[in-house]
Amino acid sequence: MNSFIDKSLFWKTFPELTTPRLELKQITSDHAQDLLAFWGEDTVTQYTDFESFKSINKIQDVINWIQSRFEEKNGIRWGIFLKTNGKMIGTCGFNSWITKRGNKSEIGYDLHPKYWRRGIMYEALTHMITYGFQTMKLHRIEAHVDPDNMGSQKILEKLQFTKEGCLRENGFWKGRYWTNIVFGLLEPEFFL
Repeated sequence: MNSFIDKSLFWKTFPELTTPRLELKQITSDHAQDLLAFWGEDTVTQYTDFESFKSINKIQDVINWIQSRFEEKNGIRWGIFLKTNGKMIGTCGFNSWITKRGNKSEIGYDLHPKYWRRGIMYEALTHMITYGFQTMKLHRIEAHVDPDNMGSQKILEKLQFTKEGCLRENGFWKGRYWTNIVFGLLEPEFFL
């Protein structure tokens, strides 16, 4: 089996995913205010490598970076929109896409606290992961989670990820070293 996937075959246009309650769509400058509504919340950013955002200008820089990752076929991040009112309430995506050494990606996701514990992220990630395995031809998807982030750990376990190990003081941000628990899911293990 050829382990190298030609990325040029993917993403001529931004893929949109639909779930029973949600639409996963491209994030644009028009969504900066929606992003600020949850990326400005310390409860959302407490386990991330970035501080809570206080200005639209900084949000626009991140939107530009997200768009460049897509254009370069190195990653993709969707906005999570409610079908009922079209409001963006979170994001999810593949932060990296490595094809030359194993067809794998690391995922990331966030959600406005108002929508926690409603099954929304599970719904979004189920469709995103299915897209990753079926369309992007990923073999492995992983997530790096802070040991104190029990909500994220629970959703990954519900999605059949395996807790594989601990990377002690693996990164430095917000003035301290951070430890991550690594979760992994292989394509043959994903049955929903």
